[in-house]
Amino acid sequence: MSLSICLYLSCSKSKSSPSSPSTVEVDTLNNWVKLSNAGFELDDIWFTDIKTGFVAGAISNGPTSIFTTTDSGNTWAAVPNTSNFQVFNIQFLDNLHGFVQGTKQLGITIDGGATWSSKSITSGYAYTFQFLTASTGYYNDYNKGIYKTTDTGTTWNLIYDGTGKGPNFFFDFLDSSTGFAMVSDYLNKTTDAGNSWQVLASNITDTSFKTFFKMQFLDTLNGLFGSPIGLFKTSDGGKSWTNCLARQTTFMVPHFFDKNNGYCLAANTIYKTTDGGNNWSVSCKLGQDDFSGMYFLDINTGWATTFGGFVLRLKP
Repeated sequence: MSLSICLYLSCSKSKSSPSSPSTVEVDTLNNWVKLSNAGFELDDIWFTDIKTGFVAGAISNGPTSIFTTTDSGNTWAAVPNTSNFQVFNIQFLDNLHGFVQGTKQLGITIDGGATWSSKSITSGYAYTFQFLTASTGYYNDYNKGIYKTTDTGTTWNLIYDGTGKGPNFFFDFLDSSTGFAMVSDYLNKTTDAGNSWQVLASNITDTSFKTFFKMQFLDTLNGLFGSPIGLFKTSDGGKSWTNCLARQTTFMVPHFFDKNNGYCLAANTIYKTTDGGNNWSVSCKLGQDDFSGMYFLDINTGWATTFGGFVLRLKP
């Protein structure tokens, strides 16, 4: 990676307010290691195997915004012909099929990230996204609702009209039929691919302002979503919720492997639980930076990116 300093703050992910200048905090890395510093903002990370990974880098005047590694994150190389990409989220379905997403752009690879094509997202403000297959995917527009494609992003259809109900529309689909969505403080469920939605719970928490949170359902009963006041958890399919990691934050992303074991990114800290969120330990905490993304192959193997440009790796 280039080491020239060139910071670009992306539209959908942003660093928390800085600490007081008089406060000097140090990193608590524990089993994490800082591998490299890009010198510019990094927004997300994904690994397809122990060696091969990708990061999205928000460069204002650089040659590319996607980088790849083949040595577990120790070194990174720019992916050719991605200089027109402005993206901040990454997802791979397998070793070949992957996607990157920004507010108005979807990038697609079918050869493991060697080459990428690009399609426009025209609704206005794509926020988060999820693909279930190489052709079927979803994204939420901040102000308009949830969109679906069945032709790999060539066309998108509004499957949840959020007019007057937003912003945000956090969502997660378990399969082609069943999905969940937070709209304001209401939890909604669909069992017919988004054609209709049922309200399961209301008055859960305030999600009325534009900050970065994500939802993850493990099955039809167990799910989690980040909020400005903590990580909320359900074990009855979304009918009731408890705040299992209470803290103020502008950035929260859960990554669970099953109903007991998982991590939660919250601004400058990655927390870990092995008992379903009843108890949490600090896996890693940054003193002068915030995390922007994380990805885990298993509970002992993971990577993370920071807004300050660092790539970190969790080692057993």
